[in-house]
Amino acid sequence: MTSSLARKRNQENILYERQAFLKDEAKLTQIARWEHSQVTRDKTAKFESFIKDRQFRDESLLEQRREALKNLYLSERKQWKSELEESQKINFIEQMEKVRERALSLQKKRKEEEEEFVKKQLSRRREDNCDESRTLKEKKKKEQLALDRQAVPPRPVLVLEDEDDQSVSQGFPFSSEDPLDKRRKNQEMKMALDEQVKHLRQIQNEEYNLKISEEKAQLELWELQKLKEKKKKEESLRQEKERQKQVSKENTIRLEELEAAKRRTRKEELSLLEQALRKEEAQQNEEKILSERNQGQGRAYMVFLKEQMVKDKEDYSKTEAIRNKKLELEWEKRAEKEELKEIQNKKLLKEVQKSREQQIREKILEQEELRKVEATEVAKAQETLEKQLLAEKEKQRKKQKDTVSTMLYNKRIIEAKERSKKSLTQENFLAKREFIFNEMKYDNKVRDSCCDTRD
Repeated sequence: MTSSLARKRNQENILYERQAFLKDEAKLTQIARWEHSQVTRDKTAKFESFIKDRQFRDESLLEQRREALKNLYLSERKQWKSELEESQKINFIEQMEKVRERALSLQKKRKEEEEEFVKKQLSRRREDNCDESRTLKEKKKKEQLALDRQAVPPRPVLVLEDEDDQSVSQGFPFSSEDPLDKRRKNQEMKMALDEQVKHLRQIQNEEYNLKISEEKAQLELWELQKLKEKKKKEESLRQEKERQKQVSKENTIRLEELEAAKRRTRKEELSLLEQALRKEEAQQNEEKILSERNQGQGRAYMVFLKEQMVKDKEDYSKTEAIRNKKLELEWEKRAEKEELKEIQNKKLLKEVQKSREQQIREKILEQEELRKVEATEVAKAQETLEKQLLAEKEKQRKKQKDTVSTMLYNKRIIEAKERSKKSLTQENFLAKREFIFNEMKYDNKVRDSCCDTRD
């Protein structure tokens, strides 16, 4: 009885433990699902935020690039206009002086760079030579020490043999040679070592002298190059000075020719004026004589003078008209030239604008292509995410189905076990009743038998 009760209790405990385990497992699966869904939501939110940030950043970069291109275009246009204005203002001589100053500054800069390069090369070569010489000296010393150690004879050891054991006594040299032979050999070794040292010193001195000669040759070459450059610069300066002198001479000659022409014109005008004055004086004298002779002719002379004045005015007006026409033609030619220049400048501006616009369009197209590529990548990433989410959902559904099936299976098992338990409990109860009934029967029989014996 006790064993059966203990067995039943153990079975009941096992069932309760299994039920608790299944409940805990269901809770844990629900928690895991919730955590997984939360993680997927966080991932999708992060990915969406990343995409939004990337789009915003790309848009901001595009705006910055557009502004930079616009500013660059405006700055170049302003610079071009300022250069045009300066070129119109500055004379040819000033331009030549500026070009010469710039060339001299560039030559000076190049010279400084060459000197710095030469100094660096010399310092590097000296350092390399020093390192190489040190390594060579160390190698030669090591080789010489190894040769000396090999050349030194081995130190003999005195061996004492006894009857019981053999013991080696170290530290006491034993040699069968004479001291004179030893001295002779030592002297020969010293002489050989001295000769080797002398040979090494000679090699080192030769190498050092070769390096010094190479450095001197390089320095001489550099000095020759410098002298050639100086001569070239002096020749260029001399040529520039000669050109300036020629230009100044030509300018002075032109100025002198202009002054001489002006003087000639002045002299001619003065001579013409003197002739006119003389003629007028002669005419006045003649007129006076005529007026004295005949005062009546004075009126006719006055009329003649008036007519002459009118003719002079007409001639002067004609000459002025001709001069004005010539000036107008010259001004028209200048205006046409300026208009041509303006048209050329406008054409250049249009070409520059077209090139800039084309560059901007090309850059915009490149950016649009990049955007399209990024959009395709984003779409692909979204598709992959959707596929992953669908796969995960299908996996979750499968897991749910599996868990439900396992739960139902476990439930069926538990119900079957409970039924079996109930059937067992009923059978045990009936068995107990039968056992008790049999015991009662047995007790009654015993009592009856006892009563019969007493009687």
